[in-house]
Amino acid sequence: MSINSILELTADPDVEFISYDSKVFAVMDVARESVGADFVLNTGYTGKDITVAIIDTGISPHADLIYPTSRIVGFKDFVNMETRMYDD
Repeated sequence: MSINSILELTADPDVEFISYDSKVFAVMDVARESVGADFVLNTGYTGKDITVAIIDTGISPHADLIYPTSRIVGFKDFVNMETRMYDD
């Protein structure tokens, strides 16, 4: 992105924040608390009979999600029309 494009964005009143695109990682020792998951864990909810839909750029078929059986019940890439799960 050129400096002129960045300056143009900073002048737009609808733009609240601009950041450098960098690789980020979830740090699980702080992630649960930072999103308030500890509150939910202490309510007694188990997640039984609950389905969660997430719209994102992709999902990596990480072992925690697919073993011993897949916890991902569906995946659809509406851009590349892929049905196999992957993360771009």
